[in-house]
Amino acid sequence: MLKYEFDVEFDIPVTYPATAPEITLPELDGKTAKMYRGTFIEG
Repeated sequence: MLKYEFDVEFDIPVTYPATAPEITLPELDGKTAKMYRGTFIEG
């Protein structure tokens, strides 16, 4: 079994839960096609 650990950054918007929080994984910046706008995870 492989185990991966990453630092996670997120902002909880004032309108939560109506608006989803933005989650970022800075260590993966530019390493996967699923990233956009810096290190934000595409949802």
